[in-house]
Amino acid sequence: FRAARALRRALGSHGYEMMDLSGMALAALRLGRLDDARRWSRQAVAGLQGQTDVEDIERAYLNHHSILREGAPAERDEGLLALRRAETLVLARIARLQDPSLRARLSSAVPTVRAVLEAVGKGSVGSV
Repeated sequence: FRAARALRRALGSHGYEMMDLSGMALAALRLGRLDDARRWSRQAVAGLQGQTDVEDIERAYLNHHSILREGAPAERDEGLLALRRAETLVLARIARLQDPSLRARLSSAVPTVRAVLEAVGKGSVGSV
């Protein structure tokens, strides 16, 4: 991770560096290292503010929601806000597609899109 992060910095791809950090936060959660998971996830989400060059920002927001959803009430609220940001980005991606069959394929076949829609209870593009 440190080597990848250094490489991302050298290439000037801050957004992707933050995506790497988000992935590390999720791994820390799965290892039971909650303090690290929360800290890294917050750092990643803060670092992604204003980024447009990262393909899958939705994933970082979804990860943040997953990490905080079992926390104290303020953390759950923070996690829900992250989920809403992910939802906004996903719905914008879907809306850009004119073809209804492509919209349906995006919502069902792209794992991040599908996971965000399921997390907000929308399940499919038909209910978007």
